Amino acid sequence: LLVKNSNYDLAKAEKLYNFVIGEQPKEPKPDGIYFILSPDKFIHESMATDVEKHCSIAVGVKMGDKFANVVLHNAADGEDLALCLGDKVPCGSEQFFRWTFNEAMDDWNGMASTNDMRDSLNPDINLGENEYIPSVAQLHLILLNINEVNKALVEAGGEPMQDDWYWSSTEYSSYFAWLVNFNYGGASYCYKYYNFDVRPAVACEL
Repeated sequence: LLVKNSNYDLAKAEKLYNFVIGEQPKEPKPDGIYFILSPDKFIHESMATDVEKHCSIAVGVKMGDKFANVVLHNAADGEDLALCLGDKVPCGSEQFFRWTFNEAMDDWNGMASTNDMRDSLNPDINLGENEYIPSVAQLHLILLNINEVNKALVEAGGEPMQDDWYWSSTEYSSYFAWLVNFNYGGASYCYKYYNFDVRPAVACEL
């Protein structure tokens, strides 16, 4: 029908077809816990088999249009780590600095924040090519669903998040970055060369 209505101009018909198909709305993914098998493959907890859970590299949670995830283990076998070593501080770009808690809670792009410091990060964090450090907002989304996230991490063969301070990738300034406390939910900032837990995330978009 498109070919006929395009006066048998195949190129025009194809363009119309691609336009129509491209405008089709994507079916939204349901909220809840996701097992992440690779950066482009993930499965909702309601559909995940035990085999898929054990093949996961990360666990994520979706609430509305927000999503955050963490890998199965802390960096450096759970050792407390400096975000950046002393000789790498100061670092970062002012456009990524968040000087108030409200500004920090609006940072949902952990990848961009991590990339702003990536060349200065402590090498012991040892991020993979598709890994980053979650932002303050992303860590709070994990914390808001901590019981379900920890349950899924254990089911995947990982370690639950501990009641400790975790570095975020959200920077306060050239010298400071934000942390989130998984014991009582507080957030604060500290020198980037102080030692705290690091739990990376995987670059994955639902």
